[in-house]
Amino acid sequence: MLEPSFHGARRASWTWQVDRSVPPSDLSRIGADDCNLGMFFVSLDARSVDRVSPGTNIRSLMTNRAARILMYTWGGNTPPGTVVPSPHAQDRLRNLITREAGTGRFAEQADLAADFLKVFGQLLDRLVAVAASSNSENTPARIKATVSALTLT
Repeated sequence: MLEPSFHGARRASWTWQVDRSVPPSDLSRIGADDCNLGMFFVSLDARSVDRVSPGTNIRSLMTNRAARILMYTWGGNTPPGTVVPSPHAQDRLRNLITREAGTGRFAEQADLAADFLKVFGQLLDRLVAVAASSNSENTPARIKATVSALTLT
């Protein structure tokens, strides 16, 4: 969970680098949803924030029905800008494809407020958590990647 001083953040920036990539995959199917990197941004309404304990991890937030989780995704098999609902929680967790599977280094700037509206049709309420992940469990590929210089404003 983020400190309350970050709950009003509406923009994010970060740098990510992939030196070894998974192949393109179908992010809409469990068992095929490998991606190089994902940056998770979690929104909750004020009432729900008050019911979540400090230190709650991202996995617990993913099961919270009030949470909306936007994942900027480097990977998949669809073009950048595509929204792919996660098969793990289609109504609450959505991939916004940011980069196609492959290697490289990029600095990203995200308008969280605009993207939550685009992806969920709802305003970003309180930004309560941020996490990074990678997933190569469904392919023989191994990912080598880093995320750095994360800022929230």
